[in-house]
Amino acid sequence: MGTPPKKICVLGAGIIGLQSALTLLECGYDVTIIAEYWPGDSDINYTSPRAGAHWRSQGVHDERFDRITYQHWHKLVQSGEHGTGIEMVTSYHFWELETDETVNNFSGLWWRDLVQDFHILDAVALPPGCKSGVSYKAFAINPTVYMQYLMGRCQVLGAKYIKTKVQSVDEVFTILGSVIAVVNCTGISAGVLSQDPEVYPIKGQTVLVKGQCSAIRFRQTQDGWQDVVIRRPGEGSVLGVSKDKGDWSHNVDAELTKKILARCKELAPELLVDGEFEILSEQVGRRPSRTTGVRIEIEHFTQVDGQSKIICHHYGHAGGGFQNSIGSAHEVAQLLRDALNGNKV
Repeated sequence: MGTPPKKICVLGAGIIGLQSALTLLECGYDVTIIAEYWPGDSDINYTSPRAGAHWRSQGVHDERFDRITYQHWHKLVQSGEHGTGIEMVTSYHFWELETDETVNNFSGLWWRDLVQDFHILDAVALPPGCKSGVSYKAFAINPTVYMQYLMGRCQVLGAKYIKTKVQSVDEVFTILGSVIAVVNCTGISAGVLSQDPEVYPIKGQTVLVKGQCSAIRFRQTQDGWQDVVIRRPGEGSVLGVSKDKGDWSHNVDAELTKKILARCKELAPELLVDGEFEILSEQVGRRPSRTTGVRIEIEHFTQVDGQSKIICHHYGHAGGGFQNSIGSAHEVAQLLRDALNGNKV
């Protein structure tokens, strides 16, 4: 008989937790997922279902994550597999001002040679007031459908599920005494569960409207606002988006909704009926952010009985959770492999 697989618990069932679990299962580990919230649940602290959910890398600091995710999703879409909630669509990004990304013929976009069908737009193709723009192929995602797809893949590979709330990360070792490591994917809750003072929310408000936009569109404005229209496959289109650092409030701002609708009309005229959007819902989410960025780090934990355990922290992805997810999970798997093999990490 061979050596039984090592037992690992993933704490959290948002996009980062589910992808971490799937990657570890594919590496041959015995995985149990513990979470208070699951796909289909709704809570202000369960951020993933409220995400815009798309691929648009935010900078070179995310390249190591986003490159792998883009490549994986491209293969997934090409495979024709049903029920993923992912579509490859044309995306446009417009700028009203010059930025580090647009200088020197867009040399600041590290991903211009990664994405499919990258083109620099002619001036006649730009919305009024915009100085530059690009088009490329990227991904629109229905977050709940995609997370349910990940759960299904985990189930096929033998994952076990426990729905419960924990008071600390190390409590998992009491619930599951046989696990040798916990992957902490608790998002915004990591501030409390891991006693991490760097964790903070970036509040975002979006509006889901009727109709599938013909393309994803972003407009970076001179006043620092970003107008966004994102297709949500099977549901409609998401308009936004606000970014309020450190704001823990959870109420929808009616005036902000009006502002979002007004600003997005020019970007998605195909969704207008008699000059107006048909609103399906308004939502607020807490992007799980961290002062010094994503935390992927091994912590060695010694129990009262002297047993040595491992906690791998994996949170702080802010608004990049979906596009970071696969590359980030690969990094966690490598870090855990080294830790469990006794290598210094």
